[in-house]
Amino acid sequence: MWYMVPAVCIALGFLVLTLARQKQPFGHMKVTVVDAYSLHAIEQAQIVLPEGNIHATTDENGVAYLYSIPLSPQQPSLKEVPCDYGETTILVYAEGYLPFALFHAHVYDGRLRNGPTLYLFPEGTEDGIDVISMIESPKEDWVEQLLDAYAP
Repeated sequence: MWYMVPAVCIALGFLVLTLARQKQPFGHMKVTVVDAYSLHAIEQAQIVLPEGNIHATTDENGVAYLYSIPLSPQQPSLKEVPCDYGETTILVYAEGYLPFALFHAHVYDGRLRNGPTLYLFPEGTEDGIDVISMIESPKEDWVEQLLDAYAP
């Protein structure tokens, strides 16, 4: 009977880890990567989400599906006006294109987001620019609520 104790402990450990993971909110994304000038799909672009250590490669249509993206918590200073999404960072690398970073990309708990579409610039087309970085803005109605909540 004593030989079953390690197996039971391992099973309980997996159960605890599974339950803990289920409490963490996660979302999913369908990301599309295209050439900024021609709008043609970019195949084999490497996508990295550093917060979740998630990696994906685009298919022939420039599409990659990213699953189980952890939602980062909202900044404590903004708790007065809660939002319905978390945020992540999307990094994109493709041969012949400038590296691309999208900060504060919206991820919705338990949902598959159809987007964003990311526009990559070919190397050498943008004088003096070595990387492209963008920030995804919150929805306008949330910004209005935030401004109203903190108005003097």
